[in-house]
Amino acid sequence: MEITINFTESSVIHANLDTFIVKADSSVKNGGEARFPEPASYFFASLALCAGYYLQSFCNAREISTHGITITQGSKSSSGANRFQQDIGIAINLPEDFPAKYRAPLAAAVSGCTVKKMIEAAPQFTVTVN
Repeated sequence: MEITINFTESSVIHANLDTFIVKADSSVKNGGEARFPEPASYFFASLALCAGYYLQSFCNAREISTHGITITQGSKSSSGANRFQQDIGIAINLPEDFPAKYRAPLAAAVSGCTVKKMIEAAPQFTVTVN
């Protein structure tokens, strides 16, 4: 996958991803206009969206309604030198009528989220200047 970044006259940055344009901005405190989420917010949103995708696929395959189901994701960061280390929690909030026999399998399915697995695999990054 290749993503191309284009810059605008403002603090907004465009990421061209296939046929989509994802727009990011900085907070006002960081010199932006806060018109779009910051890049780190998209990172965290991608985790929650991936969990949602796996949950929806699981339920659809079993003809279980997703009505009343929510996912809540939260994180805590360390301080100091480890400030980028995060404890991320994903909570699946189910309605009372959700079949009990599917609770553990649902958690296992959501744990298989591709974004989560990629982060757990600790990708290697290379930055080059051309």
